[in-house]
Amino acid sequence: MNGRQQGERLLAFVPDALRPRLCAALTAALDAAPDPDSALTHLSRFVEAAGTPLAVLEYLADDPATLEALLTVLGGSHFAARTLALHPEYLELLTDRHRLATPKGLVKLQAEADTALSPFRTLPSKLDALRRFRRRETVRLIAADLLGLMDVPTVTAELSALAEAVINAVVALIAPDRCRVLVVAFGKLGAGELNYSSDIDLVLFHEGDSAVAERWARKVVTALSEVTDYGRLYRVDLRLRPYGATAPLTLALDAAFAYYEAHAEPSERLALLKARAIAGDPQIAQRFEQFRHAFVFGSPLEAEELAWLLRVKARSEAAFATDGAVKHGLGGIRDVEMTVQFLQLAFAHRFPDLAVRDTLTALERLQHHELLTAGEAHALRDSYLFLRRLEHMLQIAEDLPLQTLPSDERELNRLARCMGMAKGDALLCAFTRCTQTVRQIYEAVTAELAKALGVSESTMLALHIASGLETDTRSLSAYGFTQPQDARRRLARLVHGEATAGLPWRERVAVMRVLPSVLDALAQTPDPDTALMRLENLIAALGPRHAVLDSLSSNPLALRALALVACFSEPLCQLVQRYPEVLESWLAGVTPALPDVAQWRALVRAAVVADPTQLPRTLRRLKGRWAVHLGFLHLSRLANGDAIGRALAHLADALVDAAVNALTQPIALRLAVLALGGWGSGELHFGSDLDCVFAHTGDQLLADKTVRRLRALLGDLTDEGVAYRLDLRLRPTGQEGALTSDWAAWQEFAGHRFEAWMALAWTRLRWAAGDRCIGDAVTAAVTQRLYERPLSDAEWAELRHLLERIRTEHRPPAQVVDLKHSDGALWDIELQVAERQLRDGCIDPLLRTPSTLQALQRLAEREMPWQSALRVYRWLRELRLWLSWMHPDAPPRFVLGDRAEKLLAWLDSNPAPLTQTDLVPVDDAVDRFRQRWRQRSPLP
Repeated sequence: MNGRQQGERLLAFVPDALRPRLCAALTAALDAAPDPDSALTHLSRFVEAAGTPLAVLEYLADDPATLEALLTVLGGSHFAARTLALHPEYLELLTDRHRLATPKGLVKLQAEADTALSPFRTLPSKLDALRRFRRRETVRLIAADLLGLMDVPTVTAELSALAEAVINAVVALIAPDRCRVLVVAFGKLGAGELNYSSDIDLVLFHEGDSAVAERWARKVVTALSEVTDYGRLYRVDLRLRPYGATAPLTLALDAAFAYYEAHAEPSERLALLKARAIAGDPQIAQRFEQFRHAFVFGSPLEAEELAWLLRVKARSEAAFATDGAVKHGLGGIRDVEMTVQFLQLAFAHRFPDLAVRDTLTALERLQHHELLTAGEAHALRDSYLFLRRLEHMLQIAEDLPLQTLPSDERELNRLARCMGMAKGDALLCAFTRCTQTVRQIYEAVTAELAKALGVSESTMLALHIASGLETDTRSLSAYGFTQPQDARRRLARLVHGEATAGLPWRERVAVMRVLPSVLDALAQTPDPDTALMRLENLIAALGPRHAVLDSLSSNPLALRALALVACFSEPLCQLVQRYPEVLESWLAGVTPALPDVAQWRALVRAAVVADPTQLPRTLRRLKGRWAVHLGFLHLSRLANGDAIGRALAHLADALVDAAVNALTQPIALRLAVLALGGWGSGELHFGSDLDCVFAHTGDQLLADKTVRRLRALLGDLTDEGVAYRLDLRLRPTGQEGALTSDWAAWQEFAGHRFEAWMALAWTRLRWAAGDRCIGDAVTAAVTQRLYERPLSDAEWAELRHLLERIRTEHRPPAQVVDLKHSDGALWDIELQVAERQLRDGCIDPLLRTPSTLQALQRLAEREMPWQSALRVYRWLRELRLWLSWMHPDAPPRFVLGDRAEKLLAWLDSNPAPLTQTDLVPVDDAVDRFRQRWRQRSPLP
């Protein structure tokens, strides 16, 4: 039946004398009812339930104020109407408006709860009495609210006091044994801002027997949340406890403190802002409050914490911010609360009076400290009160946690009348204005706060990576990653390894502070994807991930250098993993100067003497460690190819010399090592074999055996890799002859068996290791043969024919760049220089040098055309050496368009890759490189 039919039925059995008076009273009272039809329906049920309908109607006709109050409650709250029908005696709550308007407070509510329980003896009966008490008091507050007798702060304080009184009563009824306990309220109850149908957020702590405390906790939670014929006391939410929903229901207080200090996320710090001990042991409560205050307000809000909180808020909005959402919607209650709480966390360390729990007090103090303007504070306060009352009116209808405006027109109109408005349309307009205002303030305040704290897009990206969250691939693409999904996974592994558990918050913050630097360093390379892939492996090998990342972040140049090396050189990355100690000087901001010849030998000698029993290992480790250092210097362009090539050659001199001395001293053999090729020229590249020949005095068999042992010592593959492979193919005795020649054999070679085709190669001869006297003597004999007995025209013709055949065999295809064998490349220049040395060395002693570079510099001083050749040679040597760090065992060639060309071109176009702000992009660099390659000058 509708309300009119219910009214007619109600009046049907009213005596004629009473009917006019009752009709007049009903007509007047229904004007104030939020839903008149619903009010009449519930009034009919209430009267019938009263047992003496006529007496009740006569009483209401004689007391229009009580009738109006009753119809307002019946039309505004189905829950209150059902409760009154079950308990008509609760009508007396509405008869005295002064009493109804007076808050009771916690002490009085606790006393009344004790009185309500006193007649009963068993625990179930006491709990039922408590449920009836809670229901009765809720109806009292609904009535006061609907009648406008209490404002929002008073209602929320009374609802909170009621919940606190009920919880204390339950704790008193279920007293713990052999442990001390504490009940802490979080959220709205903790702040004294509870609404009608809130879950109550509780966290339980204890001191003493954990098993006993756990059993106690289960009993308390059951008593509070169990549904009986009298309903339930409260829905209890324990998910805010340390370690979350999977943890025990109660935690030892010291263990909780340890959790908060080591593992708590910013959202847990935010939750503790409103936490308040409401029941249990006072001493434990005091300890908790001291810890809570220091933990929440003792330090300012950090950028990473704000980033996390903004992300949590955004995720909540994505899930719950539907149209008409009063709490979680855009501009809803949560926007007001978060605006206030973010500012509290950010500034309470400076203004201690901001360390309060409730929103309205905090708003006043934020305005006082000019952290909010007067307009912002007033707008937030008015909007908060409007939205909280709107939330109340939604929830009192059915005592359900409703938070969204209804779509049903009748229900929307009921809600509007509860809010003092005529129609639902007016309510919607007011709601829209309110939420738009709140949202504008929230966005302005959080944006300004984020700017002040230094929250950037890179901070948010780092947050997602450090927290193992889904990452927007567009953010990674902005750093140059062409495979952002792979990059996201690799960055996650870079931080977490293969672990599935999340990082504690403090470690996550450390990572978040490093990751922007890591991403920036990767973005400054020509291939961030490859750099990240190798950097991931490097970080894993260097030690605890977070300590390594933290060390790298303290030296941005070292981090950029490591990213560059990771981008360019897998071999160097493998060496770094094997010898991570080499990075210590780089991380400390110190790059050791390159040793000179004598210093190289002293360094190696000292290392060998320190551990003579581990010679193969020592030699390989020394080479590997110094290769890392030299590779870092070269790829970072902190040293040029001339210096690095010389350093590699001097390092080889020192290591081979140590090996020779170790093998020859015990047997009193005099053995010299003479360098040829790039080693002889002092222009070695990474991964080079060592072209060399040997000279000795003494027993031939012993000398050959020693050379074999030397080749094994340097060239055998061990766990530390290979030191050097020795190439002896140019020895005077030929590839099938003895491995070393004595002085007589060398004299015969220089005097009689010297062949023209050998001449160009022998210009690079120099002593490198072993017996210096023998080496210098052989070098002098060969040099005399080269420069004092020039080649005849026939020998030159024979030599040119041989060289042309070699050039034809090695000439690369059109789309291949061969830094050695392309026309006009390194080999051509080296041959031209050697030829001029042989032709002019007899008259210009400065050309009698094993160094191609020095000879070329001498030629450039003498003749202008050689200056261009010198520039090209240096450029090609630089490229060759860069390429050797990438592919040490491969020929110095690449196909146009492949990765090697792009990397070389990029490095060539960016002379200061560690410090340049405007790096030349890869595509532009390739264009420059190809133009320069095409325009390399012809040889003189």
